[in-house]
Amino acid sequence: MRSAIDDVEASVERLVMTTSETGGDIGVVVMQATEGAVRNARSAGVNALAAVGAAAGGAVKGAVCSGVDVGRVAKSAVEGAIWGAKDLGVDPAEVGSAAAYGALLAAGSVGGAALEEVRRAATGMVGGVRIDSAPRRLP
Repeated sequence: MRSAIDDVEASVERLVMTTSETGGDIGVVVMQATEGAVRNARSAGVNALAAVGAAAGGAVKGAVCSGVDVGRVAKSAVEGAIWGAKDLGVDPAEVGSAAAYGALLAAGSVGGAALEEVRRAATGMVGGVRIDSAPRRLP
């Protein structure tokens, strides 16, 4: 049985693929999707860190399937998570790290050069916040 977290991942993956097909701005779409995951997790009754990780993971999988810049997509996912966290007054480093972790898990599952591209793009200083490769509290 699929969970709400699985649905978040699948929805963002499809969103990235559709945006790629229609020529939309994938970076903006991914930022909005991960920001939305942070903002809406509580009202949906799911863990915000798990939701943002799933959104970032779905974005990376969609990028790989679409042949778009996986590093750019991963960085955009982390930036959106950071913005959402700042707007809600929660720790942007923790939420950003959860997004980076989800992106890294997804990149690792698809293999190839994606993992290193995501690691370079989605960790370190992102959006003025220091991002680790794993959140302090895993979902």
